[in-house]
Amino acid sequence: MPLSDTSSQTSRAHPSSLRCPRRLRPSRNTRLGNSPISTCSRATIGAPDQSQLEADSYTDYLERFIKVVEPQMLSYDDYMVHYSDDFQDERRAAIYFTDLLEVRRVALEHGLPFWNTVCSNQIRPFTTIPSPANLMLQAYTTLAAGGRGLAWYTYYERGYDYAPIDKSGRRTDTWQYLRVVNGQLKVLGPIMNPLRSTGVFFTGPAPGKGLPLLPGRLVESATSRSSVRGLGDDKPPMMVGEFDSGGGSDYVMVVNLSLEKSANFQLNTRKSYRRKSVISAQDGTLSQFDEENGEWLVPGGGVLIQLSER
Repeated sequence: MPLSDTSSQTSRAHPSSLRCPRRLRPSRNTRLGNSPISTCSRATIGAPDQSQLEADSYTDYLERFIKVVEPQMLSYDDYMVHYSDDFQDERRAAIYFTDLLEVRRVALEHGLPFWNTVCSNQIRPFTTIPSPANLMLQAYTTLAAGGRGLAWYTYYERGYDYAPIDKSGRRTDTWQYLRVVNGQLKVLGPIMNPLRSTGVFFTGPAPGKGLPLLPGRLVESATSRSSVRGLGDDKPPMMVGEFDSGGGSDYVMVVNLSLEKSANFQLNTRKSYRRKSVISAQDGTLSQFDEENGEWLVPGGGVLIQLSER
């Protein structure tokens, strides 16, 4: 799965000028990070003097962008995990997921791959900093939604604290966290890119209004617990992405949406499979899903599961 760092530049453009990147460079993918489609654009939707396309809604914004630009891919920025202080602000947390699923829906409708540009620094002096959990969650929720690429904003400090590389050019703790996440993406990306995303679902309550709850086409239900010994009654929320391989096995990605607690989970499928296999994010090898004891996910972590009838 392609990975990249994005620049700190932003700009506005009149709709008639947005065709330029592809017309002038037709052999290149149209990179849409930061400006034409970005989280910050939501604040200017409908404002004629600020909104790039003077759109009335985020959906209208996406649709009009595709019509005007005719892109080869969609890429948008979403830093709401950090702006929400690791989901403590429920309104901003909901925006993260509703935007992710709306970009997915529009991309599928138009037959376009999409990328998600997420946060790898302290985006504002008052927001939370990168952690293994929030970096992993941003990556795995993008994978579970069928994203084809992930970019991190930003790799070098450039005025943002806690970036992977500081202003002196030294690696930071964030660099170490990001190395782990990118290593997992490097293994899972080639496995997932050929798959077709067929659905995204949540355990209840959903993290945003109107977001789809299980059951899905493949998964009937997913149950979770933070303690198998009954030391607590927390049930970490889960996100489930379903995928079709075009023949043979089905695939499911399960993500622990808690940024605080590990989750032990069980997966109940709508039909019986001969084998459920956990795909290692370290080397891609398969191991039998533990039906008796369940599987564990660290905070923000995810796992890809292969469902085989043979």
